[in-house]
Amino acid sequence: MRILLATPTRGRPDSFIEMARSARATANKSEDLMIVGRVDRDDPKRRGYFTERGFVTWQGKRKKLPQIWNEIVEMARFDIVMMCADDLRFRTTRWDDEVRAVFEQWPDRIGMVYTDDGIHGQRLATHSFISKEWIEAVGYYLPSNLHGDFVDNWLHTLAVSIGRAAYLPRVYIEHLHPIVGKAPMDDTYGYRLAGNGPAKAQEEWKKVLASGEIEKAIEKLRKATSGS
Repeated sequence: MRILLATPTRGRPDSFIEMARSARATANKSEDLMIVGRVDRDDPKRRGYFTERGFVTWQGKRKKLPQIWNEIVEMARFDIVMMCADDLRFRTTRWDDEVRAVFEQWPDRIGMVYTDDGIHGQRLATHSFISKEWIEAVGYYLPSNLHGDFVDNWLHTLAVSIGRAAYLPRVYIEHLHPIVGKAPMDDTYGYRLAGNGPAKAQEEWKKVLASGEIEKAIEKLRKATSGS
C-alpha cells in the first residue's frame, strides 16, 4: 500500500526537508512512500524546496490548509494518506509497516490510524492516516470551511463514531510545535494565530457541528463498513 504524506508548507524549506528525510530514513519501504509538499506561489522561500530529491513539491495559490490537503489528495495517487506537516519528525523505524498492518486488519480498509506525537498522545489524532476508501465513502477528505484547526477533531470524531480509531503508542512521530517549546515562533505560525486564533477556530468548528455535516459523513462511513 502506497502511503502519501500530504504536506502544506510555507517559509520552512529546511524544516520540510528534515521531515522528508526523517520519514524516508525510518520507513521500511521508502519506495512505497510519496511525499508531496505544497508551497504557496508567493512564498519568498519557495526556491529552497527544490534543492533535494526524494519528494515532490507543487506550487499553487495561497489557500486554507484543508483546501490544500484536499487539493493534494485529489491530484496524487495513494492507498493511505497522512495529514502531514513540515514540523513533524519520524522517530520510529519501520513506522510505515506498523501503519499498513492496521489497515490490513480491516477488510474494507476504512479507518483511521494515529501515533504518539509527543504532545497529545492518545487523546487526539493530530496528524492521522486514513485510506482512499474512507475518502471515497465520505466523498471528500476534509471540510474546506475550516481554516485548519479542528480538522484533526473532524477525522478523530468520525473514526471514533464508527469504532475505527487505532492508536499506535509504539510509533513516535514527534510534533515540533512552539506551544510546547520544541520550535521557535515564526511568521507561518504567527499568521495562523493572528488570522485564525482560538476563538475563531472554535466558532468555525461549532458551525460545522451545527450544520449536520458530521452526522452525514458518519452515516456514509457506517454504510460503507456495514458489510465488513
